[in-house]
Amino acid sequence: MKIGDLRIEHLEEQSLWHLTGTSPQSLANAPRDWFTYFPGDALEFIARIGEHAWLILNAAEGSPGVPSGGHCFPRDDCLLVISGGDWHSLMHAICSFDFASAAPYDFVMTQAAGVSIWVRVPVESEPVLIGCDPSYGHYFTGVLQEAAADADATPISG
Repeated sequence: MKIGDLRIEHLEEQSLWHLTGTSPQSLANAPRDWFTYFPGDALEFIARIGEHAWLILNAAEGSPGVPSGGHCFPRDDCLLVISGGDWHSLMHAICSFDFASAAPYDFVMTQAAGVSIWVRVPVESEPVLIGCDPSYGHYFTGVLQEAAADADATPISG
């Protein structure tokens, strides 16, 4: 398996929020379908993860704002950006989910290498964004780098 010139980097300078208790109508640019996202600038997004539950990634500091009846909680997920190669093959090596069957704008919640993760499936040549619990961030980054090295890629530490 040849993955290519894969880059694995930590995403910094972003704010991740879990918003609950609000309807899609109360959020601008909110996706209507579960487990999909609406992109913003760069890797920013708003993802629908339940009937009244959302994940929001933005570059601005502070809460993204809470519509009436909602609650907003900051998250400290480890955020990883994978670019420049065949990320589908990399994930196939450590995860049972078939990302080749995922469509752009899908927001997948699964497990890889024993870690619960979420994946923002990109459009064409955009990088993929993966989040996991920060306590597993170092371990999961290492697993990705090892899998890339095993596939003759050149991982870049982040």
